[in-house]
Amino acid sequence: MSRPSRLRCLLASLLCLSVPCPGLQAADQTPDFGPALVLRRGPEPPAASASAAPDPRVVVRDDAGGPLRPRLRQVQRLRAQGARVELRGRFCNSACTLLLGAGNVCVSSQTQFGFHGPHYLAGTMSADRFDHWSTRMAETYPPPLRGWFLSRARFAGPVPLTLTGAELIAMGVAPC
Repeated sequence: MSRPSRLRCLLASLLCLSVPCPGLQAADQTPDFGPALVLRRGPEPPAASASAAPDPRVVVRDDAGGPLRPRLRQVQRLRAQGARVELRGRFCNSACTLLLGAGNVCVSSQTQFGFHGPHYLAGTMSADRFDHWSTRMAETYPPPLRGWFLSRARFAGPVPLTLTGAELIAMGVAPC
């Protein structure tokens, strides 16, 4: 598909127009950009008015994590929006795992989730700061995961502790 055609199709899909576009996923006409966040239009509520915007659906695939503060803000926004967050792909590591606290979340049983505690990229974190940020992180997790994180995962060294999506589902997280 030529670049102008692809851009036209992308724009049409973002505006939720019914335009068939080769190279896009047939189910929802949203391009597969691979890693990172992909925003997709969710289904219309049954009794939605014409002016009501649908809840967004966020699909996360192969997310390595990132800085803590922006991810905590993202979790708050997604929760406030009532967004459906789907954690899929091969892995969700580090700050990505905070998305488990976004509210309306589901996980793929095959996805590997890597957990570790807070740390600075350069320098040493004081014990007080470590406890503060560990607690902030734990507050985002569902209750069964919270205790495990505070007692074990936050102390993980350079190699994160992993849980599979299947293990999280067994702890009460919804399957996708």
